[in-house]
Amino acid sequence: MNRKHRRSDKQKGKPYFNGLIAMIGTMGISLFLGGFLLTQKDISPQILTIINGVILFLGCFIGSYVCCKQKGTEGLKTGGIFGLGLFVMIFVLGVITHGLQFNVITLIKLMICLIGGTSGGIFGVNKKAKRKIKSL
Repeated sequence: MNRKHRRSDKQKGKPYFNGLIAMIGTMGISLFLGGFLLTQKDISPQILTIINGVILFLGCFIGSYVCCKQKGTEGLKTGGIFGLGLFVMIFVLGVITHGLQFNVITLIKLMICLIGGTSGGIFGVNKKAKRKIKSL
């Protein structure tokens, strides 16, 4: 393992914390914008499901992207953990508050979270820094 990827014990959790903050912030802003959209227009329940899926995808993607960009390794695994963690949190809250049951929509949301998380992790690890072009 090279120096770039070695971290002290104090900094091992920092990428995860930053990714979690980015995920919560992204979802909060997206939910605010979605709520504003709902107050302005009359939207059918089918569209609400799509909006919810897009918000889940964005939250998982941005959170795992930020985490894996800082961490530098294991993008697929870390992104999958982010996606699965978000899905479990939302599913448990849905069960507690609304008596939500596992159905096809829930399975689709699980897939959205996993795809968003893993793709964000992969892009975060593989993102290269911009190169400065030296002028002659």
